[in-house]
Amino acid sequence: MRELLNATRQATTNSAGVSVLPALSAGIVSFSSDGSFSSLDQAPAVTIAHATAGELISGSGLEAPQDAVFHIGSCSKAMSSMAIAATLEAGSSHGQFEHEWRSMTLGSVFPKETAANEAWRELSLPELLAHRAGVNDDTALYQSPTSGPARWRQVAEAVRDQCRDGTFGSVVPLWQPLRALEQSASTTREVRERLVSQVLQEREPGGKRGKWAYSNLGYGIAGAMAERYSGLSYESMLFEYLFEPLGMHSAGLGAPGAPSASAAEHSGAIVHKSIRAPPTAAAQPCGHYNVGGFRAKNVKLRAVDASDSRDGVPAIIAPAGDIHCSMNDWLKFLAGTIATREQHVADMLFEPCGGPVSCLSASSMYGGGWAIRDARVPESRIGTWLSRLRAPVAENATDLVLSHTGSNALWLAYCVVDTANRVAVCAATNASSASGTAPLINLVRAMMPLAYEARPTSTTSSATTDSAASAV
Repeated sequence: MRELLNATRQATTNSAGVSVLPALSAGIVSFSSDGSFSSLDQAPAVTIAHATAGELISGSGLEAPQDAVFHIGSCSKAMSSMAIAATLEAGSSHGQFEHEWRSMTLGSVFPKETAANEAWRELSLPELLAHRAGVNDDTALYQSPTSGPARWRQVAEAVRDQCRDGTFGSVVPLWQPLRALEQSASTTREVRERLVSQVLQEREPGGKRGKWAYSNLGYGIAGAMAERYSGLSYESMLFEYLFEPLGMHSAGLGAPGAPSASAAEHSGAIVHKSIRAPPTAAAQPCGHYNVGGFRAKNVKLRAVDASDSRDGVPAIIAPAGDIHCSMNDWLKFLAGTIATREQHVADMLFEPCGGPVSCLSASSMYGGGWAIRDARVPESRIGTWLSRLRAPVAENATDLVLSHTGSNALWLAYCVVDTANRVAVCAATNASSASGTAPLINLVRAMMPLAYEARPTSTTSSATTDSAASAV
């Protein structure tokens, strides 16, 4: 596997000897096709393999360790959805979880804040997690009147100009007003509660309910909704109900290189930005941006240290994509996703929409933090957005194929899960550029056949890294 990573990096290296993929890590999960998941603790034999190649910082010569940690951006949405579901299930009445999940609305959780705004009142948690609530990030968030509409619009206009000019900051400057709100809050939960309350009372969703529209704010609102309902912070949900049970010891929030995290440290008792690490001796990869702009063909990468506020995302939208973890820990989550699907213990997570609006569509299926493709649906019926993410699957695939990309403008990640054939592949790099996107996605596609071939036939599970993974 490592040879494949090195070949991918070499193919993306320019005349100056610089690859658009400074550090590259990838891995597979392959469960045996024999046997059933009698319980989540007793699964069929499984092969988990991963490898890492490249540099911590572009051009530094500092080799990335095999357990290197990467920011996975919006691939975090699936983890957020799973953690929220597990939290709510733990606190629900016996046998009432799925009913409570589907019937939970913003009006029932934020009655005071939505009293005068019917547009928000009936929106449900599943709709928010499926991007079907009609929440428009630009309208509902970036032009908030109490935060100074002129100033916020000015920021948005500057971002649009930078997008046209191709300069760095197509996403990050738009987040600066959100970071400003963190200055006056003592906890991450308080940040989300304050801004969500403001948005619900003073803004309209901005989109059409039932129509699919990708929304990071929608996930931020879903996180705040779960916090108000459960009494736990989003960070506590992640650690208590996801990271710790799965043994994801490298997982945390913000840029890799932050101090060792624990459930207590992420309980919401401190503002998100304060857990960032000071500059260190590059123990973990640094994120990079393309100096000429995301789409610039002449790639010149510049590293951003973990202590820089531009790495990571604002606390309000952390549930939308601010998790970092090692490749091995990400694979643990993907294995858990396959097991969960096999057990049918959280089928509502994979429903494209749990609200009253009919939104089952082969052209834009999304649910629980995943772009969803029904393997039985012909590719000709898959819409443009999903067609760009589609992955090659076995001819006998008879269930859902889940996939997602992620980036915070400094990192890039992609993963695919074939639930019917019990395999998953994921990859991540520490730079974000248009030139690096296609190679990363193509790497995952090239590894899918390897994942199918690696399925164990015995009852013995295996886990491999580094040189052992090269044989996979």
